[in-house]
Amino acid sequence: NNRTTRPPDDSSLVLVSLIIPVFNEKQIISSLAERVEKVLSNLQYQFEVVVVDDGSQDGTLTELERWQETDNRLVIIKLSRNWGHQNAYNAGLDIARGNAIIFMDGDLEDPPEIIPQLLNGWEEGFDSVYTVKVTRYQKGIRKILTNVYYWLMAKATRYGVEPQAGMFSLIDEKIATVLRQMKEVNKSYPNLRSFSGFKQKQITYSRQRRTHGEPKQTLGRLITDGLNALFSNTYLPIRFFTAIGLLFTIFFIVIGVIVAAVRITGIEFWIFRDIPGTQMILLAVLAFGALQITFLGVLGEYIARIYEENRGRPYYLIDEIKRLDGK
Repeated sequence: NNRTTRPPDDSSLVLVSLIIPVFNEKQIISSLAERVEKVLSNLQYQFEVVVVDDGSQDGTLTELERWQETDNRLVIIKLSRNWGHQNAYNAGLDIARGNAIIFMDGDLEDPPEIIPQLLNGWEEGFDSVYTVKVTRYQKGIRKILTNVYYWLMAKATRYGVEPQAGMFSLIDEKIATVLRQMKEVNKSYPNLRSFSGFKQKQITYSRQRRTHGEPKQTLGRLITDGLNALFSNTYLPIRFFTAIGLLFTIFFIVIGVIVAAVRITGIEFWIFRDIPGTQMILLAVLAFGALQITFLGVLGEYIARIYEENRGRPYYLIDEIKRLDGK
């Protein structure tokens, strides 16, 4: 390791916080440190790099401590266990002290080399500078679900979430203050960033493929985060099934009127010939039963989230904070 300790920060420079959550990323930490330090060394800002260890079990913390030995800007937040991707960002945001906050995943799929562009947008007067992925390495069901999620969110929310806009972004401290005040448990920062409004700028980039290991955002976690974002930011699911229920009701009323007319008048046509009454009743019962079960499931998702919010449990717990900057 030929990296050297950075000289003391110039306190006259604007402070920028870079928040990076990691979970079992031991193999990547060295490359992450090298690329981050190379980018930050060419920028005229004072930086703090807040890395959140989200309950890693593979020696990630040891690698972070080695990085900290060479760079006193690094702040290590060790969580008590794995709390999840968004909650790791919660912890970093609550600790960060910068005039601007940069969110960046720690798997190097988000290239640190984009950071200067984020800062340039901030210097131009934008309060939020977010990235949109024009290409990304995904395949199979993961790619389909991701595309469906972004399409739903773009259509379902009043404030319009840009498709393929993720966590990699910069926010001004006034947006950071607003986000800290939002105490909801199931946060989705890309959606909350869009919800907050203010002056926003978009930057496009190509998301890179992981160089080591497997994605820590498993399919199950991806689905969970997507559902949390959907149920926390829109009433689309419950309104969809309300509309379906209304359409079913109208459909069976019309069918019922036609069947009654056929039986009364004896005029048969199209499929309305020799109608077995019991089968029509059975079909109606099964259709409405399936609809009710699905609707109850959607209703349960909202009720579960109400319960979770009202419990008031913390959405993360910090085991330890390691600083070497003396602040």
